[in-house]
Amino acid sequence: MIRIATSELWYMIVSDCVRTIAPNFVCYEVFNYDHFLQYGFMGCGTRWGYLYFLSFHLIYSLIIFNLFIAMIITAFDEESKALKNAISRYQLKDINNLWKKYDCDGSGYINYKDFWRFSSEIAVIFGVCQEDLLDINNRKNFLKNLKIPIHENTVEKIYCYKFHDVIIELCKVAVMLKYGVIE
Repeated sequence: MIRIATSELWYMIVSDCVRTIAPNFVCYEVFNYDHFLQYGFMGCGTRWGYLYFLSFHLIYSLIIFNLFIAMIITAFDEESKALKNAISRYQLKDINNLWKKYDCDGSGYINYKDFWRFSSEIAVIFGVCQEDLLDINNRKNFLKNLKIPIHENTVEKIYCYKFHDVIIELCKVAVMLKYGVIE
């Protein structure tokens, strides 16, 4: 069946399966397994073989095989689009999980003290070496480049950063790093 699906001399298989008695070929009618044991592969074929193999070839080759190729092309296209993105969906998932660690109540804000630790962990997600983060000036420069607006939490009376602002600025930095685009 693989030879038929890939069109590798499939017409020879069909001709063997539809062969009938001819002057240069003698075949025997095979009705059960005992006849097959007696005559072996010298059984006669039937004209219905043309319909079977042609329908198999059309259905498999034109539909199933093309769907398989379409799935490969779609996956390749999605992967190439993902590589063009400044931030992958996996990085966004990691950022979201990290934010949940510091924003336990799900308010969308984390205080400026927690944001200091958050920023060092987020830098690692974006590929910054941990040795670079040990230098306090590098961390301050990273935060300065983010330019994230700070908000006041009216309930706790503490300054906070908003999740949406952080994501937007991180995306801007990622685009700048990946493509060299500056606003």
